[in-house]
Amino acid sequence: MQEIIVAANEAGQRLDKMLAKYLNEAPKSFLYKMLRKKNIVLNGKKATGNEKLAVGDSVKLFLADETIVKFSNIHAVHTNVTLDIIYEDESVLLINKPVGMLSQKAAVMGKISTAPTVSASRRMKYCGMVNFQNSVIL
Repeated sequence: MQEIIVAANEAGQRLDKMLAKYLNEAPKSFLYKMLRKKNIVLNGKKATGNEKLAVGDSVKLFLADETIVKFSNIHAVHTNVTLDIIYEDESVLLINKPVGMLSQKAAVMGKISTAPTVSASRRMKYCGMVNFQNSVIL
């Protein structure tokens, strides 16, 4: 069982749309079947998928971990890298990127990329970057 607590950037969207983003490899028929069978519930109650989400809502997935991994192409990266945060508020996060760390997602195995790491850890919809000669601000 996994539980997703709805954050501010997910609030206001429909449950089925949020599930389609979280389990982005799953067919919609699978998602609706899991909703009908109560394998996916919203705030402990059966859901149909057309409910609007609010901040703090609880979405519980009563699915095997293997099923979630199979249908999810989104993987958070856990590292022990400490990022130097220059400025942060609700809309903006400025980071002084360490030398050698990739700025964007790459197919290089074992390399940590700043943008996907920040997006996953902060649950951001968009992560852009600004280059200043040899420095980068994300």
